[in-house]
Amino acid sequence: LLKLDVEGAEYDLIASAEFAECAARIDMICIEFHHRWRRFGRRATSNAVSALGGLGFQCAWRGLATNEEFLFLRP
Repeated sequence: LLKLDVEGAEYDLIASAEFAECAARIDMICIEFHHRWRRFGRRATSNAVSALGGLGFQCAWRGLATNEEFLFLRP
């Protein structure tokens, strides 16, 4: 289980080669995206979700109240 609440750094982290190398050892990711911040926006979250999908993760849950908290699982 990897839990990420890194105040906006999640976007660069997910896009990094280092994360891609480690992702195969992760089965579950809980993450809070910060697209409410003007400098990121929803497109950054959409891109990050797509990148996680490319690494083999599927979104299993997202918080509907804020649409910022997500749970990704490797099937």
